[in-house]
Amino acid sequence: SFSSVIIKFSGGKKDTTKPEIVAINPAEFSDISEKNIEVIFSKPIDRTSIYSGLYIYPTILKKKFKWDKNTLIIHIDEPLLENTNYYFSFGQQIECERGNSLDKNYLFVFKNGKLQQNRVAGKFIFEKQIDQNLPIQTKLMAADSTLIYQRKLSDSNFVFEDLNFIDHILEFYIDKNKNQKYDYGKEPFFKKYVSQNNAVTIDIEMSYADTIKPKIKSVKTKWQNQIEIICSEPIK
Repeated sequence: SFSSVIIKFSGGKKDTTKPEIVAINPAEFSDISEKNIEVIFSKPIDRTSIYSGLYIYPTILKKKFKWDKNTLIIHIDEPLLENTNYYFSFGQQIECERGNSLDKNYLFVFKNGKLQQNRVAGKFIFEKQIDQNLPIQTKLMAADSTLIYQRKLSDSNFVFEDLNFIDHILEFYIDKNKNQKYDYGKEPFFKKYVSQNNAVTIDIEMSYADTIKPKIKSVKTKWQNQIEIICSEPIK
């Protein structure tokens, strides 16, 4: 007679190592008008995740992605804006073939023509001192609210460098309940419109109620019966 035997194969230890960006070519701040950009990851990447995890500002519509093992090659197929910085953000939506997300958010700045070196800097002031050691979520946007890039800050001072000579909107909040969004009245928040300048220094007052008054930035005629009004704040 024979007795049954059950054999289980575990398949080895689960891979939980997060992928990293280990090199980029050309080097950051290089001119990219006639070059491919090569991004080298530490392990094979789920190639479809690049479409949701890579964000470029200003937008480059005509581009091709090619892969050579762990290397992503971004080929630009359109003319770039003159004397403009381009921001390449690689977010944690990017995953390796085993489903592990990128170890952190990466930002690389390149140029076409002259490198723009404008900056905004300042310090944080907190309504409640208990919040001063918490990480601050930050969005840098163009004047039309188009996202340029976002990052997490953990210091009492901040600086945004290598900015284009354009108007910007800065948005800060502390994600206390970690739901990836700002909850009005429950979390400290600050939003600021910054006019184009070579260097700006401001204080960021992190408060639980937004007291910033909206301003009309511009008014122009679109059609005979239509005008466009651009404000500094979202209007109810």
